[in-house]
Amino acid sequence: MRPLSIDGLLLVLGGCLGYGVILTVNSKVTSPNGTEEAKVASALQMGEGLRRSTLYERRLRQLQTLRSATTGDAFRQALQGEQTKHYQIWSQWASRDPAGFLAYGVAQRDPQMIRNAMDVLVARDPDEAERLALAITDGRTRRMAVTALIFHGFSQDPTMGRAFLLRHHAMLEPSDALLPLEMPAFAEALSALPDSYFTQEMADRVASRWAASDAEAAASWAKQLPSGETRRRALRQAFSKLVQEDTGAAAQLLEDAARLEPDFRPWGSSLAPLVKERLLDDPQGTMDWLSRFAGLGERTQTIERAFAQLAKDDLEGAHKVLASLPLSLRDAGTHAVATIMAETDPGHAFEWMVAQPGGQQWQRRLESIALKWVKEDAETVKATLAQLSDGERTLKPLAMALVNDLDQWPTPADAVDFAYSLPESMRAAAITEGMQAWSAQQPEAALRHTVSLPEGKERREALYQAGANLLRSNADEAMAFFQTLTSPEDLRAARTAIRVAAPSEAARERLLKALPEMEND
Repeated sequence: MRPLSIDGLLLVLGGCLGYGVILTVNSKVTSPNGTEEAKVASALQMGEGLRRSTLYERRLRQLQTLRSATTGDAFRQALQGEQTKHYQIWSQWASRDPAGFLAYGVAQRDPQMIRNAMDVLVARDPDEAERLALAITDGRTRRMAVTALIFHGFSQDPTMGRAFLLRHHAMLEPSDALLPLEMPAFAEALSALPDSYFTQEMADRVASRWAASDAEAAASWAKQLPSGETRRRALRQAFSKLVQEDTGAAAQLLEDAARLEPDFRPWGSSLAPLVKERLLDDPQGTMDWLSRFAGLGERTQTIERAFAQLAKDDLEGAHKVLASLPLSLRDAGTHAVATIMAETDPGHAFEWMVAQPGGQQWQRRLESIALKWVKEDAETVKATLAQLSDGERTLKPLAMALVNDLDQWPTPADAVDFAYSLPESMRAAAITEGMQAWSAQQPEAALRHTVSLPEGKERREALYQAGANLLRSNADEAMAFFQTLTSPEDLRAARTAIRVAAPSEAARERLLKALPEMEND
């Protein structure tokens, strides 16, 4: 809501006379010549209730003070009682007594006050501004002042700003506060400084800010920098922006950068658009080219991103490229393509992934797709696993992962029931995994669910797992359930759980005696 002007306030007050309404004045103090002061005083006189408003009274005192304020004490008096930054008073003080306002800002260690004061000082007397900034004894606030000196110097006159930067760069810390709106002059001055941590950091910031609006200009500047880490960092920033706009120009910049800096390496993921463009024409050559500019970790990230982009645009083309690559280069691309396919058809993605040669991450990536698919169509997943169970690669770990992630299922019972319906080759392992996960979270519910499973070794294993977990947390609940069992096989599983999970030898003997003894137990 926009604050009321004085005139608007007077109109409102005319309808609120005598009711003690408290309102706030928030008017600009552009030239405190008494006009606003008179309006505030008039507003105060319009109703007895308004006299209870300290806001108006304080505002009136401020205006009366500002009308004749020329010294720091007077402005401090105007600021007395202010709980927030009062930029109007700051502006008046900086305009009438910039040196005094700078001293006040230094005492407050307020960067914005220091910046405002230096803005006025540099415009009026650059030499005095420089002298005052360097005279500050506290290192942190001196850096604030010198940073503002250089910023406003470039804003007023690039030649002046350059001179300030060359003289005082050694005392600065890298900061975006140094960067002027117009980048070329600052960039040219930075290139004249010796290679250092400061120039490296600032070159990174300059190239990033400049390339956002003119990537080619930033790239040209980066290439002209002296050899070293400063140039390499600027080139990386310029390349990462240019490759998003013009892959041809980015490819040329990459070659130029490699010629200027033989050990130049762009950020790995920034190479993905160039890799994607080259893959269809020359897959193996593209991989060889990529190895020139990226280490192993960066290559993997770049290949994944490039294949993901290619799969979105041309899925058939991505499949053909993968088929043409040696197994050692195919793994990352396979995962990326399968992930894109799974966004729209996880079943197709799963079947395609199963048919691919197994790489280092084959199992984990197959699991991530199956987890997405099982949420949409668990029955088809079961049927597919049944068809694949006798294949060359075991799918037992996959089945275990599906039931272990209980968050993928409506209820934990659904996960266990799914595991129970899997082919025999993976059923027992999946049930054990599911029951362990469920009983770790809800041991009592997991244990009670076991009696709904068909009798057999899987049920005995499930009862044993859940029973042991509940015994560790609540032995009385576990025993109450065990004593309802009637099947000899169930009772054997319960007795096994007691032997494993009872807290002590005495407790073990006591709990076993509470259940019927079994033959061959």
